[in-house]
Amino acid sequence: MLLAKKQKTGEFTDRMCCEDIWMEILRLGGKLILVDEENGMGDKAITLKDVHTKVAKTPIHHLMDAIEERDDADTADCIIQTVFYGEVIFG
Repeated sequence: MLLAKKQKTGEFTDRMCCEDIWMEILRLGGKLILVDEENGMGDKAITLKDVHTKVAKTPIHHLMDAIEERDDADTADCIIQTVFYGEVIFG
């Protein structure tokens, strides 16, 4: 089970969702690594700076879907691909 520190108290909790843990890793200066086991694209690592820089490159209709809470798995997939690869490369 993954654990993360609570920012205010420094305590660990197992009640945080995966996304909260990933953000905590990035906030603490760590990297997230995407391991491609199917397409031969190689491993890709990102930092919080990469997220800030690359999310703006996501096709606008996907960002608007996320902002307006009309998002789905395709929306999330396109945002993640853009952050890790700089563009949507897998359909």
